[in-house]
Amino acid sequence: MTIFWDAYKNWDLIIDDAPGSHFQAWVIIAFHFTTTQSTEGTVKKGLLRLLATLSAGLSAFLCIAACNGNPYGTVAWLTLTTPIPIYLATERGFAARVGLSKDYGYLYQCFVFTQAIIVMYYRDEEGTTRNELVLNRIVANCIGITMAILMSLIPLNVWGGDPRIALNIVQIQKEALAKILHVLKECGADSLETNQSNEEYINLVAEAESSKEASSTPLFVEANDLLADSCKFSKFPLFRADPKLNAELGVLSIYDSAITTLADSAKRIISKDEAKDFFGPGMPLHNDLL
Repeated sequence: MTIFWDAYKNWDLIIDDAPGSHFQAWVIIAFHFTTTQSTEGTVKKGLLRLLATLSAGLSAFLCIAACNGNPYGTVAWLTLTTPIPIYLATERGFAARVGLSKDYGYLYQCFVFTQAIIVMYYRDEEGTTRNELVLNRIVANCIGITMAILMSLIPLNVWGGDPRIALNIVQIQKEALAKILHVLKECGADSLETNQSNEEYINLVAEAESSKEASSTPLFVEANDLLADSCKFSKFPLFRADPKLNAELGVLSIYDSAITTLADSAKRIISKDEAKDFFGPGMPLHNDLL
């Protein structure tokens, strides 16, 4: 059995018309399709793709061996083997209308297109034997998948369950809240050391609120994206993200809205010269909040 490893061992440059020249690209394709945003997501997606590659390679091998180039038999085989994984990849109930399961559906999706690709390649490629085609496809995919998993585990890696982004959001919110309350305190003081007008105070509040939005919004998107990616294949016992992190991000989004509401209220209070009534010395808000 011939396996096209000479190019790898000898560092040869593969030309387009060389036998098996397209097999080397499968390594890179598998690497890219396996790599996701988070380390947990990459590892679990890689394991799913690895299982799908092995099972699809076996099914494609049996298809090629049984049909022996018969196009009708090939179509019949693919037609019969495709609905089964699609059914297994579909959620039950109303979620079935949305699409394949986002948790484990990739396993069956990868099985379907890997099997079809191997079978179609065998019909189109001349001079490639059944064993060479199936084995090269499986080996190339396994190498690409392994590369993706190992690269995701090498520091500095990105963990979807890491609360670091959430802590950064908290710090941004604390700074914005402190700036807004400081402006209200200054505006409500009896003797102002500054000669700033109400419009300038309003601008300071607006600047604090807009700075908070510009900094925290991308972090919310990134945190939710990483968490969703790391939570895929939830039945896998390893590389699980802390479920409490999702709840904490929800709480932080509520705090974010509350600070925005406070900024809007602060601008209205300042514009109506009511800051002293709320935040002046001796008033409850002055003593309790500031």
